Amino acid sequence: MMGEYGDAAGEAHDEQLVAWRRELHRYPGPGFGEFYAADMVARYLRRIGFTVRIGSEAMDSSAILHFDAQRVDEAYRAAVAAGIDQVAARRMRDGGTAVVADLCGRPGPLVGLRFDMDALPIIEAESAKHPPAKWRFRSEVPGLMHACGHDGHMAIGLGVASVLAARASRLNGGIRLIFQPAEEGTPGGAASIRDRGLVDDVDYMICSHLGLGVSTGEIVCRAYFLATSKYRAEFRGRGAHVTNSPQDGRNALLAACSAALAIHAIAPHS
Repeated sequence: MMGEYGDAAGEAHDEQLVAWRRELHRYPGPGFGEFYAADMVARYLRRIGFTVRIGSEAMDSSAILHFDAQRVDEAYRAAVAAGIDQVAARRMRDGGTAVVADLCGRPGPLVGLRFDMDALPIIEAESAKHPPAKWRFRSEVPGLMHACGHDGHMAIGLGVASVLAARASRLNGGIRLIFQPAEEGTPGGAASIRDRGLVDDVDYMICSHLGLGVSTGEIVCRAYFLATSKYRAEFRGRGAHVTNSPQDGRNALLAACSAALAIHAIAPHS
């Protein structure tokens, strides 16, 4: 950043990135419950000139694989109590927490950049040796913390947006920033944005992740994605009288338990 902005401006930009990351770390949200982060991101992107979509404009909720209604409702109430815009919060509660923002330049390819937003169900350490506790940006949401770097991902996304917005007149093509909910455990956050059609016209997609075993300051480029797939299995049984006709029954619960044990006998190699 220093070479790009000069010493004073570069330091100010770096300080802003740190401030964003620490604020986002303090207010983590579960999958589809990232209300605080999504509202913060959407408001800032609008302010610097991006066209922003949230709620049902940004995602198709029918593509969601798993939705923890109780946890999301708790996150909604906590975010409203923390002071986020209530109109936007209701839109996201009803339509989803994805944020998709476009910046258009001259004719050219559309480049997508994706940043995930959700936290993990982990109780954050209170020890003074833990930097967020030491520097007072520890999670304020009981039982949730950003333990996989997504607070940093969002801060990077806002920093990239700032740089691009300042150069909008020089862009050849368009930029689409995708702030994705519900990445952890793949409950359908990416699928919901895909099914809304918001990656159909993207020519190049860039995704990134902090850490993953490399040293601080290093950048490693790979041309593939890490992902998992989920399968939903249904077992149908048939009831029968336990003494008069047990031979006519089919025990679905026993079949499901047997399948679960058998599946774990598959060697879990990468």
